[in-house]
Amino acid sequence: MFAVERMIAAYLVEETKIEFDKAFLTKEWARIGHNMFEINAAPGIAVNAMFSTDLWSEAFDSLAFVTLNVFPLNGKTVVLFSYLQQNHAQIHQAFINVLGSNGHYREYELSKLILRKCENFVISPYLYDQFGNKQKDVITYYFQRNVPGQSHEMDDYRLFLFTPVSD
Repeated sequence: MFAVERMIAAYLVEETKIEFDKAFLTKEWARIGHNMFEINAAPGIAVNAMFSTDLWSEAFDSLAFVTLNVFPLNGKTVVLFSYLQQNHAQIHQAFINVLGSNGHYREYELSKLILRKCENFVISPYLYDQFGNKQKDVITYYFQRNVPGQSHEMDDYRLFLFTPVSD
């Protein structure tokens, strides 16, 4: 059953990739939507991931997918969500907690999203070494309980990836 589920997931991702490729090959950049903002924290984390919104696309016969990139630029941290423009509504519905908020709460919700959905991210050793033991433990606990096939939700102010928080 696991193998069949993985094949279905691969097929759904491939359908989205084909649409991204079409936009690139035809230079129809308007087919791709973006939401970009800066985090008020020094660079210390990088993310490159593509994942499902868990919502069915109204335009394609698949789930709506998004790419998330978090990267340093000119001494700041930039966040970029990219998606097929036809999936705009599903993207905003799925990530309203991040896209519809600001400041510390936005960074907190983004931290939880990264830990819940992204396998490919790095935290600089300099930043990680500033985290207290409880912050490291809570981050690890949440990440481990959200590996593919599992879902765990919790609220804890220490689920924060951009700066250390006091224990």
